[in-house]
Amino acid sequence: MKKQKSWYKRWWAIVLYVIIGLIILGSFLPDETPNQNQNYQPPPQSPQVNEPEQEEITPKDFSDDTWASLVKINIESSGLEVISVEVVDGRSKGGTKALILGYTTTAYTLEGIASEIGVVLGSFLGSAKDWDIDELSVVVGDIYGYTDAMWYVSKEWKDDYLAGRLTMNEISLKVIETWIDW
Repeated sequence: MKKQKSWYKRWWAIVLYVIIGLIILGSFLPDETPNQNQNYQPPPQSPQVNEPEQEEITPKDFSDDTWASLVKINIESSGLEVISVEVVDGRSKGGTKALILGYTTTAYTLEGIASEIGVVLGSFLGSAKDWDIDELSVVVGDIYGYTDAMWYVSKEWKDDYLAGRLTMNEISLKVIETWIDW
């Protein structure tokens, strides 16, 4: 009958000792090797002769989906929940290109509603100066998923605002006049 080895003398225990030893040894080593020459700066790279120059991307190059997403992100950063955002282009049939946006209201006072309108309106008009968009139509929903109201910004108002013929307060008053309760 062969005498069994103690557990601490078995092969798997020895492998475990080696692994634990390497972990402990590794914890004492520095994470990064220090740079030998702290003042070293790589030489400037000269452009390749055959390498084409990259074009600069400007806001005018953004797609409608990108603009709609930026407006949504901007509105949501103010605490409103955007339910839907879509761009509808009816220009080919003599219409306009509109951003249709739906959000959930949490406002129960006139001041709260005015604040929400200001957030949405500011996000739209801030983007409209660089985005080829005509109108904004907004559907306001409640926390239960029902439509509370609708409002819009016409192409004329947007153009007048961007040309400096309307102030933000004036366009806000026009928007409140379009408010339709459900």
